[in-house]
Amino acid sequence: FKPNTDDIRDAKSLEIIEMLKAEGATIRAYDPAAAENVRAIHPDITYVNSALETGQDADAIILVTEWNEFKSLDLTRLGQIMRRKLIFDGRRVFTPYQIERAGFEYVTVGAKG
Repeated sequence: FKPNTDDIRDAKSLEIIEMLKAEGATIRAYDPAAAENVRAIHPDITYVNSALETGQDADAIILVTEWNEFKSLDLTRLGQIMRRKLIFDGRRVFTPYQIERAGFEYVTVGAKG
């Protein structure tokens, strides 16, 4: 929702979690500050300890908050542990060059193409 805070009021990530659960998705979530607040609402999803760990055997990554940790994520390593190299970037954290170099499919908001 907001980087560097545990505030989850009106967080779009909560809506996304609900939609994915309704479709039967397996969810691995990471938030360095708000995980406990989200766990109180969604105790039935898996919480991991790092941004990289969310990618383990994942079909996609959905990036909803622009934490600095995400900006410095090793995309090459992330791609090696994912089942499908697909990122939905709701905050335009990555540059097209970074994504292209790491070989990801990339969906972002506000981008031409």
